[in-house]
Amino acid sequence: MKQVTPWLVGSICWTLSFAAQAASSSCSKPYSKVLPYDLPLGSERASILLHNELRFEYDCQTLLAQAQADVSAQFLKLDLKVLQAELTSSQTRDVPATGYARLSVAGFEVARQDFDLDSVIDTTISPDTDFDMSKTQVINVGPVAIPILYGIEGNAALEIKAGWKDLGLQAEANPLADATVYVQGSADLQLVQVIARGDLVLLNDKLSNKFRASFEDDGQLFLALEANSDNHLEAFDGGVLVKASVGQGASAKTFERQLFAWDGMKRDDKVANYADRVPVMP
Repeated sequence: MKQVTPWLVGSICWTLSFAAQAASSSCSKPYSKVLPYDLPLGSERASILLHNELRFEYDCQTLLAQAQADVSAQFLKLDLKVLQAELTSSQTRDVPATGYARLSVAGFEVARQDFDLDSVIDTTISPDTDFDMSKTQVINVGPVAIPILYGIEGNAALEIKAGWKDLGLQAEANPLADATVYVQGSADLQLVQVIARGDLVLLNDKLSNKFRASFEDDGQLFLALEANSDNHLEAFDGGVLVKASVGQGASAKTFERQLFAWDGMKRDDKVANYADRVPVMP
């Protein structure tokens, strides 16, 4: 398994939460902003889904800044929630933020990191081992029924950078996901070959979420909110050909079946670019 490169998949849930307290008597009005993003993609015998949602809410007491991303993948009859990541931070106006980050891979929480922002944090959390999920299925190659083992394997990580600056939180959280597929086959009394072309990349994805949530005072107190998110994705690259030979000598016959043939794709998307200044007091 190759090392995770700047990704996906990628199911991931990605949450960045931020809370700030202010006196309810000084509030001018509640505030809410949601920035959704969905990217469904499909190819022969496979699909992936990326969901990202950025949210700012202020209820006259609590400021919430939240980003959620969810990456799922499907290959043949195998469904996998590749990655879920979460970064949660809370603060008051004059006290540096505290919080935690956690990472789930293939539906299981694999790492958690607690932190406070008395100093800048710059770290990466990841599981100790790669994930590998597989199934068996019988396919027909000509008249020959072939049992095959197929699966999705890979790894994921979460890069975290966060600090306290100008009476607020500045954070960057980059979930990375790398997933490839494999196919193996065997059958009694037949010679079976599984021929792979390329690295069989299902997805290689990097989602970058940068946030700023701080207080500003230029004669009137404001909440300064910023969100900037990008996604780089590589997916569906490679192919698998299955061959089955039956008989011997002059009566031998060979049958073949192209299980899938992916041409490969790359894309870079601007997920969000948002900024606002919200008055805390009238």
